[in-house]
Amino acid sequence: KRKIMHDKKIENLKIKNEGYYKKAITDAMTGIYNRAFYEKYKNEIYPENSKYVGMICFDIDKFKSINDGYNHLVGGEVTKAFANIIKSSGRKEDYCIRIGGDEFVIIVEGPSLELVHSTAYTIGEKIRKEVEKKKFHIGNFKFSVTCSGGAYANKNTYDFEEIRRIADEALYVSKEAGRNKITLK
Repeated sequence: KRKIMHDKKIENLKIKNEGYYKKAITDAMTGIYNRAFYEKYKNEIYPENSKYVGMICFDIDKFKSINDGYNHLVGGEVTKAFANIIKSSGRKEDYCIRIGGDEFVIIVEGPSLELVHSTAYTIGEKIRKEVEKKKFHIGNFKFSVTCSGGAYANKNTYDFEEIRRIADEALYVSKEAGRNKITLK
């Protein structure tokens, strides 16, 4: 009887720890992965990965003007809606991550560089189009937003932060070209 109770306590602790772990890697506002998961992916998952890896970096165009022009609660609702679009537009095996503020990344994996490149671009365009057609009605405010993104892919032997840096560069190319674009490098 003691052993059964002991085993039950251990099982309950495991369940509790899993809950704490899930909370630690999940963004409280959006329900998608957070910066802590990004670091885990970079340091633990990526080095063990034998697939090609791509990244799409996104942010919401002119997000500061949403916060300043309406208020931060409205900005929060836009952020949640954007995360929901990202979640519903990607594949189940992709990692959708909120880095912070209005900065998001999606990590895409696949068996070939060509496939990862085209998948990253296709997902990025799908998200861009969904965001562009979404109409926000928050309180007395009615508006729409756009997003920009940059995508890059390489072999898993390539430095992970370099993949992010190049995807981020592509994001800024999109912004400089007038926003509401996805640039593939």
